[in-house]
This record gives sequence, C-alpha cells and structure tokens, in this order.
Amino acid sequence: MNNKQYGVYLGRFQPFHDGHNSIIQQIIMDGRTPLLLIGYKGSLDDRHPLNPSQVKELIRLLYPEDQVMIKYIEDNDNWDKWYDNLMYKINLNTELNDIVIYTHEKECDNTTFTFKGKVYKNCSQNECFIVDNIPLKYCTEYIDNENQVLSATKIREDKEYAMQHLDARIFNQLKE
Repeated sequence: MNNKQYGVYLGRFQPFHDGHNSIIQQIIMDGRTPLLLIGYKGSLDDRHPLNPSQVKELIRLLYPEDQVMIKYIEDNDNWDKWYDNLMYKINLNTELNDIVIYTHEKECDNTTFTFKGKVYKNCSQNECFIVDNIPLKYCTEYIDNENQVLSATKIREDKEYAMQHLDARIFNQLKE
C-alpha cells in the first residue's frame, strides 16, 4: 500500500509562474507529493498559447520527475464526465483517501454548470470537490510587486512583468 500523501493542483499554467510555484512549494512544505494536472482544451489561442507538453517541459525546468508528478486533463463540457476523468487520473496515481486538492478561487474563473444533476451558478470547479467531500486547501492568491493578484494575462502581454514573475529558466525558455 502507498503511504504517500498527495497535493493535487489543477491548472493550465499558461505559463507556469511564481504564483503556481508558490502553491507547489506549499504542497511540499505540507509534506505532500505534488500531483499537477495540466488542463487543456485541445486548441491554442491567445489565452492558451502553450500545449500541455510545452507546459510540462517548462515545469520540468524547475521540478524533476521524482519531485513532482504531472498528468494531463482534457476539458469536457459535461462536468460529470470531466470530473469522472479527473478522479480516474488521480486514482491511477494515488490513493484517493491520501489527497488534498490545493486551490484558490478567482472570480473570473466562476461559471455556471451542471454537476450530478444540480445547476451551480457563478461557482468554481471547487463545488465538485465539495459535493464529493474531497478535502480542499485554499491557498492565498500570489500578490505581485504592484500589490495586485499575479496575472498570467499580464505575463503573456508584458515582457518586463513576465521577467519579474517567471523563474529565469522559464523566462529564457519562453523567450526562445
């Protein structure tokens, strides 16, 4: 039987920035093994310029395989199917009773969806975990040097801001 405790962290990581890294560090400080699930929708756009394998490559610049597990989770408009796939991927790599989902709530991520026959309005994906009694650990939003919540959009649009909020190895990889 596996005695490891896991910290599961879902995100798109477009790109993997200091805020994401702070959550990975929190998972490690809590004595858990990080399991990152990189979400993707199948097509690239301005908000999602990196495919999942490129995101994984960036994270691997900071964390080797023996330190952080990385898997992919594809979007699905059917939240029940998305959640079942998510739990399947987590269960393949962990014991479900040994996980905590590390998360935060950003109002811009809230949406309306149906899960297990109930409509959720202006809610985050965290509602799915709450319904199933999956433990959550809410992490504080990472604040940038302008005393604002770190913005991945601003990182993608502003080279100076990116340089301040990306690990140098990731910044240099993206520059190429």
